Amino acid sequence: MKTLTNILVSLLIISSFGFSTAFAEGIHYEGYVVYGENLQFPMPQIMANLYDSSGEFVASTITDKDGIFAFDDLKAGEAYSVQFNTELDPFGVDLADAFLLLKYLYRRVDLSDLQLAAADVNDDNKVNFSDFAFIVSQWYLRGEEFPAGEWVLPVWTFTPSALKSAAAEAGPDGPITIVSQSDISSDLEPVIKEGSTRLNKTKEFSYNENQFEINLPISFVQSQKVYGLGLEMAFNNLDIEIIGIQSSFDNIDYVIDGNSFKLSWVSDQGESFVANQDFLELRVRLNNLEDAEVLLSNISDAQFVGENGELLKDVQLNMPILKKSISEVSIGNPFPNPGNSEVNFAINQAYNENVQVEIYNLSGQLVKQINVSSRSNKITISTSELPNGSYLCSLIINDNREVKLINVQH
Repeated sequence: MKTLTNILVSLLIISSFGFSTAFAEGIHYEGYVVYGENLQFPMPQIMANLYDSSGEFVASTITDKDGIFAFDDLKAGEAYSVQFNTELDPFGVDLADAFLLLKYLYRRVDLSDLQLAAADVNDDNKVNFSDFAFIVSQWYLRGEEFPAGEWVLPVWTFTPSALKSAAAEAGPDGPITIVSQSDISSDLEPVIKEGSTRLNKTKEFSYNENQFEINLPISFVQSQKVYGLGLEMAFNNLDIEIIGIQSSFDNIDYVIDGNSFKLSWVSDQGESFVANQDFLELRVRLNNLEDAEVLLSNISDAQFVGENGELLKDVQLNMPILKKSISEVSIGNPFPNPGNSEVNFAINQAYNENVQVEIYNLSGQLVKQINVSSRSNKITISTSELPNGSYLCSLIINDNREVKLINVQH
């Protein structure tokens, strides 16, 4: 009996020692951080700062490659909070985010709480058109920082439990979601997606020794309807200066910086274009005519991004092959536009060839076809018999075709 009593006492001592040691060391707690609610995209290198219930700083750690952070020696039953910080650069924000915000503002989609937090880039606790304008204009074009900061970082609160800490199957709490400011779509790879951009369709232009400026048209290879466009382009020579941009888009915003520019446009209604219809025209000044053709061919960077964040594949920049000769005919923009009984086009010189005119409605149907004499510096087209609306006017001179958008308003 004495031996049995000694064994029981020994077991009690061992059991008591083990129990007291577990609580003396405190509770071990783990949580994990992901990007934009995507469980397959853990976020390493995120600093987690721990505070107790009175707001006093306790400890700091950094998430590992699996997005997991851990704290030891915590008190069971006490409330803690974790505040996050990071020196990581925010992920790229593309046109898809601005377009998604626009659809939300027109009440066509719903956004989660995390998406709404990312959309509030001006930090006024509201999501409205001011946030949309800031993304596409001040941030994308002008490089201004978001007033709300670079990241949407939550405060995580928890109360550690001795029972969970002791359970063998206990895993980290979460997911705790963070996202780059204005990355409303929370893409797994929130960067401009791969694609091909055509830039090499050539069109012959003529110039003389006194011509220092030239227009470079940009068009789509295929007929399509577009709802948004982001465009960046630069020449790699300071002898080229971009001095102006004309576009058929309404409400475009752009910034010109010497030999480069940025442009953004997003629309809830969209715009339709036929193949080879110019939607943008760059006005460039050549400061060295001796190597003009070489200068214009040296594009260091060009990106045409659609509303879904992908590079557009059907865009062509009509880079000219230059030669010195009598200037080739050039057709200006329509005026007045909208027109009532007629629409006019200015040309750069008197031209002895007739102009073949084809007018299409926006559905692509041919509604009028005529030949017009252009023996002056102006082409005049009668529109009195056309119903009110918008039309695509194709002008063909000596196998050269230009397409212009005209509006008729009686």
